[in-house]
Amino acid sequence: MKQHLLALALMFCSAASMAAEPELHLQSNGRITLPGIPLVNDILIHAYGPNWEFAGNTAIKTTPEKVAKATGSFAMPTNSQGELSFAVHCFANVAEIELRCSENTSIKGLQHCIALNPEELAGKRYVLLPVGKRGVFPAVDVKEGIPRDSCSSIAIELKDGRFLLISGSKLLSLGLQDFRYSGPKNVQLRYHAGGGKIIGGRTLRDSLSFTLLSADELERQIAAAQRGVASIGSDERLMFFSKAGNAQVRSLDSAGIISLGLAIHGLNWQYTSQLLHADNFTLSVQPDASSVFQGTMTVPGSDNKVLQVFERVKASSEPSAVELNYDLTMLEDVQLNGYQLSMDFALAAYTNATFELTTSNGVQSYVIPEELGERFIYNGPFTALQVKATDPRDNVNITLDKPTQLLIQDNRGWGGRTIDVRLCFARSDEGDKIAAGTRVTRSLLFAMPNAKTPLRPIVDQGQPSRTDTSNWKPYTLPWDSAPVDLSFLNHKPAGKFGFVKVADGRFIFSNSNDPIRFWGTCFSAGANFPSHEQAEKIAKRLAAYGINMVRTHHADAKWAERHFFPKDADNTRSFDAENLDRFDYLMYCLKREGIYIYLDQLVNRYFKAGDGVDAVDQLGACAKPYSNFDPRLIELQKEFSANLWNHVNPYTKLAYKDDPAIALMEFANENDLFTQKVTLEPYRTRFEAMYRAWAAQQQITLPEGAIDFTVTTDPMMQFFIHVTDEYHRTMSDFLRGIGVKVPMTGSNWSRNAALLASVAKTDYTDSHAYWNHPHRDGSFGTSSMLRNQGTIMDGLGFMRVADKPFFVSEWDAPWPYEYRAELPLWLAAVAAFQDWHGLTVYTYRHSSQVPMEHINGAFETFNDPARFGLMPIAALIYRREDVRRGSDRQAVAIPMSLAASAKSPSGYGVPAYRGLAELRPFHTQLTADDNIPAGALGPDSPSLAEDLRRSSTGEIVRDRAKATLTIDTPRTQVVQAFFSDEAPALSTSALTVNSRNRYATIGLSSLSGAPIDQSRQLLLTTVGRAENTDFAYNLMRNRRLSTGKGPILMDPICARISIATQQQGLKVKPLAANGQKLAPIPAQWADGKLSFTVNEADASLYFVIED
Repeated sequence: MKQHLLALALMFCSAASMAAEPELHLQSNGRITLPGIPLVNDILIHAYGPNWEFAGNTAIKTTPEKVAKATGSFAMPTNSQGELSFAVHCFANVAEIELRCSENTSIKGLQHCIALNPEELAGKRYVLLPVGKRGVFPAVDVKEGIPRDSCSSIAIELKDGRFLLISGSKLLSLGLQDFRYSGPKNVQLRYHAGGGKIIGGRTLRDSLSFTLLSADELERQIAAAQRGVASIGSDERLMFFSKAGNAQVRSLDSAGIISLGLAIHGLNWQYTSQLLHADNFTLSVQPDASSVFQGTMTVPGSDNKVLQVFERVKASSEPSAVELNYDLTMLEDVQLNGYQLSMDFALAAYTNATFELTTSNGVQSYVIPEELGERFIYNGPFTALQVKATDPRDNVNITLDKPTQLLIQDNRGWGGRTIDVRLCFARSDEGDKIAAGTRVTRSLLFAMPNAKTPLRPIVDQGQPSRTDTSNWKPYTLPWDSAPVDLSFLNHKPAGKFGFVKVADGRFIFSNSNDPIRFWGTCFSAGANFPSHEQAEKIAKRLAAYGINMVRTHHADAKWAERHFFPKDADNTRSFDAENLDRFDYLMYCLKREGIYIYLDQLVNRYFKAGDGVDAVDQLGACAKPYSNFDPRLIELQKEFSANLWNHVNPYTKLAYKDDPAIALMEFANENDLFTQKVTLEPYRTRFEAMYRAWAAQQQITLPEGAIDFTVTTDPMMQFFIHVTDEYHRTMSDFLRGIGVKVPMTGSNWSRNAALLASVAKTDYTDSHAYWNHPHRDGSFGTSSMLRNQGTIMDGLGFMRVADKPFFVSEWDAPWPYEYRAELPLWLAAVAAFQDWHGLTVYTYRHSSQVPMEHINGAFETFNDPARFGLMPIAALIYRREDVRRGSDRQAVAIPMSLAASAKSPSGYGVPAYRGLAELRPFHTQLTADDNIPAGALGPDSPSLAEDLRRSSTGEIVRDRAKATLTIDTPRTQVVQAFFSDEAPALSTSALTVNSRNRYATIGLSSLSGAPIDQSRQLLLTTVGRAENTDFAYNLMRNRRLSTGKGPILMDPICARISIATQQQGLKVKPLAANGQKLAPIPAQWADGKLSFTVNEADASLYFVIED
């Protein structure tokens, strides 16, 4: 056991033979100490309730005598149910811990808490494993410096020079909490044993080990781990397994072509997957080198009934093959639509592939068509499958140990881009009852006989993957200035031409009737409350980047460093005076710089006991979805909005409702009844009473018994639309009544046509979309949008209707997705072409703490060269309308009979939307009857997009197969591509780039307003990948292991660049991050072209080309 634990924690690197084992002292209450090691105070079991209520084994009386095994129990925290029983067994240097809750309950977390003495930590070195991050703990009186990275093990220096290595059996789950200045006065290492929904009666098993190593022994272990990572080739064909046991077939350097994992469909086809239960799984490595994943998956909509999973994976003795063994047991009686092993084959690799099935009736063959045909390609038993791809290297052979029901489903029918091969262990449209104890076992052999390299399984155990940044350049964008200045795009102050209003489907100014487009960013949480000095610098910086709107977001979030509400109050009905003053001054500074405000209302407010709401401890952020209908929650929203809009800003001397710099507002962020279910009492009972009253008025008969609002019906969807309409009307009437003038909208995301039907009745529509948004377990997608069939622009445009302005208040390709620089200029160009009316990236920052020299979190963009560095050219593309708006807008018609049904489609589920944003302007048309208007596309119309896509204006061209994009206008031109030795060059009419980089986005804009070939002032932007110093991915490069530190490093774009221009004598000057113009690089003008080479030494984010 001990050897296996150390191997797991250190990625199969065995502990050095000279390693010492400290004594573990276990007391009868489960408390563990390490005599002779003053660094460790004790090791305890902690449980935290939904609102961080605490319980633990410290309350159990004990004696100091050492025991070999301790058992006991304690009550779960307030607002959680049952008791937590524990069994702790210590032998040598290993502690085995078992936890079991007596009832199903919800908690924030169960943790094994190791309390460290801050006096012993001060000034001592540490190494986080397996990422290998090193650092030094701060002195006791220094508040910053405790590492926040996730890891599975940590080695901490002791006073005698040795290191104490602390390792846990749960991977990527160790967090450090700094309590040196509050409460227990210690630093806590917390191993996360479980959280969320805890299944009563289920045993959670963990192990902790403690080993003493010399500095040399520790270095040998770290070096051995790094050598193991280096042995994987970048183009090697791998089957990557996550810690949950789901897998993806890919190489380190490419997107996945096949994903596989267990999935469950509860009643009404409610879905969950193995990946979504990552916290429920444990991983162990067996002596035969197989990996075993054990855990449970909760059946959706079943009151926490679970499927027990045992999965074993190992490399096969057969060439280029992997063995997978599954042993599944349903622990309780449950009703569901199905559970299966799903293998999703990406259409990017398997269009036109032949699927040959071995069945009892012989071999049956099916070819995957280029366009959607039959949604269900095959449904029947099989024992083997051969997939013959157009590229033989992607061929797959699957062999089973016994006949199994197989469903081959074309996911294009539901908006996907995969062929789903499902090994069905149960499947029923009506719902089958699966008896407790039902067991399914399957073994299969997965082979890729023609792969470039033999297929082999790799298990994500926290091994780091680091980019070679040895030639990358530091380029951290400063928080208080900008290298370029586009503030000339803003009129000053904001509001100069009156209030923003809606006319003819656009935003215009009330005094001038001129149209306005907004290009901006969100300020989140603490970023809404900078100091006065910071606010002045930030506002000027934003204007210099070409920004003319800020959306105030999460200003009501209790987790923020500052927020609207007093932290010590028992309610959320008043403002914190200091924070409101900071907010006021920020609004004043933004207005002065010509930056308008999108004033959010209900975003992340957690109601408190003093607010007088029911079940307050069980309500989540914004009390979603109950705040759409509950009278008390709506009254509190009205009160907050009235207090904010009537508040007089002492710096502008205007109430917010009277300030034309405040441009837009939404009632509530991402809050709807259609996808967020009503289950909590007493709200559910009240909602049912509303439903029955409405149904009686509509002469609709409802079933007897309690209504289950998680199982949607057609009448229920119509009722949801009615309630949402009433909520919007109630809030709008109230706000207009107190004098609010700005355009208003409802919920702001692309969920389905039913939500759109309601939001379309407000002043404008709004939506959110992300490319490769992080999942709950921290993983994120790695596929490039340049190579993808669909884009986020297609789903965004779904929320656009014909006669209303359209705004995108959140968009991003979050860090650390490597190729996030592909999105800003492309989105700006499509938004200009579509004539959308405003966009704000999510987000600028979540904090106002400065300086910040590294990228800090997935969504913070303000200092990221690959996102915020592209904002100036994006602003020119969009605000200056360098990309022309298209004409002859295409309608996609959805009948209201479908929109208001249980099958209400989303934009991502209707084939007609796929690729449409790149081809022609479009909007959604909700029709009163089932007839599709002449010229409109219908919900069943096929996609018009091919691999080569050209906008109707001809200015935006994407070659999906080659992964290239060009934007070609008189004043701005852009090339972005995955370059290769075979295709190193890409051109527009005035810009030719021959790049040595794997990926680059290069944009050129005229700053003078003249066309590029006539301008004597040009801005060239070159960017590709960017990372923090010492940043580390996991092996799959789809999860962050180490955030790293500053400075931010930029992959230097090295290229031969040629610009068509009639202007001679221009010089190419790199710009430093602080805006300093550096020495010009050599450039030659001949035959109407300015040509120059950017080498590593000259590479920069920005170049000015001028006299």
